[in-house]
Amino acid sequence: MEKKILISLFFVLVVANISFGKIRTFGSDVPEIFISGKYDENKKVIMDYLYVKTFIKDTLINNIEFKKFQWDKFKNYREAHQIHYEFQRFTDEEFILLDGKLKIVHKLKPKPETQTGILYGTETEITYKSGKDALSEKFSLADNEVFILLNIKDKKFGGGMNGIEFKQILAGGAFEIAAKILTKKDSAETDYNIQPGDELQFVYIVERVGFSSEGTLGKDNSFKTEEKKLSSREEVITMKCTNVNKENGKKNLHFNISKFSSEKNTTKESSSMIIIDEEGNVSMDDQVIAKEQTFKLDFKIETFDVSQLPEEYRTDGGNTSYFSFTGITNDTLNGKAFPKALYINSINYYTAYYLCYFPMFVAEYPGTKAEILYVKLNNKEYGNKR
Repeated sequence: MEKKILISLFFVLVVANISFGKIRTFGSDVPEIFISGKYDENKKVIMDYLYVKTFIKDTLINNIEFKKFQWDKFKNYREAHQIHYEFQRFTDEEFILLDGKLKIVHKLKPKPETQTGILYGTETEITYKSGKDALSEKFSLADNEVFILLNIKDKKFGGGMNGIEFKQILAGGAFEIAAKILTKKDSAETDYNIQPGDELQFVYIVERVGFSSEGTLGKDNSFKTEEKKLSSREEVITMKCTNVNKENGKKNLHFNISKFSSEKNTTKESSSMIIIDEEGNVSMDDQVIAKEQTFKLDFKIETFDVSQLPEEYRTDGGNTSYFSFTGITNDTLNGKAFPKALYINSINYYTAYYLCYFPMFVAEYPGTKAEILYVKLNNKEYGNKR
């Protein structure tokens, strides 16, 4: 699978998280994914490890209720893991974190106030700062170089910084799907035996936000800005195979493509060809978009030389780190599961889904969602065509 190196999703998404903004988490029955790393002298993020945090059980310690969690630490999910345990108590009145030997790591009141508590094993004065959306709360030393993040509303730990290394949750959106995939460990093989008449229809939904302002700037500063959700915009794309032929060892799939825009209320028709070569590479408009293969669960930290980036995206040269995730999920239409591979790469600013049953991928960009509506294969129809 060819992966274009684009401007970093890590800088758009993960570093936005590492700047310790909002924490969005999911239920305790679903593992949580964290990443750790350091900042170099140029404030560039150097990723060290990936973590999976899994709830084990409720337990009593000195007759006080705690939750036991297992932490798996790794650079490559398919290789050996380091495992350790922690015990967490999170109520309206107190947050306590114990290590595997029951030594206090953190202890404080999850309240919007300055207090005396324990951070990283040291008793100290702790200051409080609210998150951007009041869901993530920052408890830190005065210099802000040592802190933890808590989601007080959902009673979740979101990471922290011990002055040297950060640990940060990766949550919401595709990461919630990725966390669920980790519990399944499935694989899926592509099957691109497309015939004339086979069809795929999917929709891109673009969420839109508007802003309204009122008041005045100045000494009294009554200026306020309100965010309002606007109606979403949709683009419905239909691909229908019209012909299949082979030439010089390549399989040529001819498609009629229809694109309907809800914003303009117009439909554009075009034709295109998808080529599958002898190595299984799938190309469209002279670009490799997929590959015949068996997708397997894969989650790891890798490095690349930033000199390979387009010039406008290069920084100070040398190697930088990123993580990639591949895992299997499904679209279900009329009770039938259609497998697809979720691919997250922190170099790219989109999330890709590679369809295992149709030679195509769909990409979700920030603020967009892709949904498969209809599939026709071997004269059998699934879903609801628009």
